[in-house]
Amino acid sequence: MLEIGGVSKVFHDRRKGRGVIALRDIHLSVARNEFLVIIGPSGCGKSTLINMIAGFDRPTRGRILHEGEVVTGPSPRRAVVFQDHSLFPWMSVMENIEFGLVSNGISPSVRRKTALHYLELVGLSDFKDARPCELSGGMMQKVAVARTLALEPDLLLMDEPFGSLDEETRRRMDRELLSIWKKEKKTVIFITHNLEEAVLLADRIVLMSTRPGEVEAEWIVRRERPRDPMSPCMCELKREISARLTGVYHPENGEQNHGQIPVEIETECSSLRDKLAEHSIEKLKMRR
Repeated sequence: MLEIGGVSKVFHDRRKGRGVIALRDIHLSVARNEFLVIIGPSGCGKSTLINMIAGFDRPTRGRILHEGEVVTGPSPRRAVVFQDHSLFPWMSVMENIEFGLVSNGISPSVRRKTALHYLELVGLSDFKDARPCELSGGMMQKVAVARTLALEPDLLLMDEPFGSLDEETRRRMDRELLSIWKKEKKTVIFITHNLEEAVLLADRIVLMSTRPGEVEAEWIVRRERPRDPMSPCMCELKREISARLTGVYHPENGEQNHGQIPVEIETECSSLRDKLAEHSIEKLKMRR
């Protein structure tokens, strides 16, 4: 479904003459209908990876394949739900959900039918004429999810979508998201900092290292849903992930210059790739 092959991302500052390796040599496969959760320290490149999968940005090295095609730009087949719902305040709930469909040239009758379907799916049929200011935070995120699903994407990318909600609302949204996922049979890549959320939602959990972000570890969660976060197996999984995460935050050898590399102000992408390769080799030598 999705193949991430040797993807690295370097951001360079021509003014300062330095580059920052955000991601390094990411290899990851995502199966159709899989619910993949990515966790890791702040600044490890999780959102950068989501942006490249969505097509908002391009890798410095490597490539991303979606259904066998190289991702070169945004597509309605890959839709994103961000932490900020980004609803248009002057539009009704219905109009917000229909907005993307208008942009895609969908007829008014089909737009309305589609919007009503997803409003019912997220439990907001009675609020179709309300403005965002009349909704709670959780309800606004439901509208954002419905608006994204209305595009009928193959791949749903969720960048800490419930991170700004209170704990009880977040748990309720997690349950409702799982219900939607089972009904719609979407492939989901979900970013979170919350371990309980990760173990309750995921088919598979991927832990990323501190910058430069690399795949540090993976766990396959085989327990049936719904899951009890206080069950012995879930508690043990959280302890295992937490211990590994602590190791990521405090590596034995210390983080080497936080992924920064010197670059010439006029450096082009090809030179950046050479610098990235040299830096990776040096770090491997140090580990040995």
